[in-house]
Amino acid sequence: MIGREHYFLNELRDMDIKEIISGFIKQYYLESENLPNKIMCEEEIEDEEALEQLLAEKAGRKVEIKSPKKGEKLRFVEMAKNNARVTLENKQEDKFEILSELKTKLNLEKFPNKIETFDISNISGTNIVARNVCA
Repeated sequence: MIGREHYFLNELRDMDIKEIISGFIKQYYLESENLPNKIMCEEEIEDEEALEQLLAEKAGRKVEIKSPKKGEKLRFVEMAKNNARVTLENKQEDKFEILSELKTKLNLEKFPNKIETFDISNISGTNIVARNVCA
């Protein structure tokens, strides 16, 4: 493992874990310039061979997708899963702290469940552009 990136995926409750892993590998690694030799997954995916072939063609070398069941490689997968869980918990704690502070500063009776902001920009009074962001 040489790096770490976090992706928070929404609206996946009704999807099978194998679908989620396969979809993420396709979306992330088919767009990536730096493909690893091995991709370790918690679960086996249905289209593993086809995906390995696609990634190998892109990389110009063999790329393996593995779901280890024992040994050191399984410990790496478990470590990554634990790190992801801790990162998600930290994100939720941060969100709670931010909402608590916002509730206090704005004298709200309860936590806000929707926040909207607008940004309006222009160049010397022309070419006006506006954007709404909602969370």
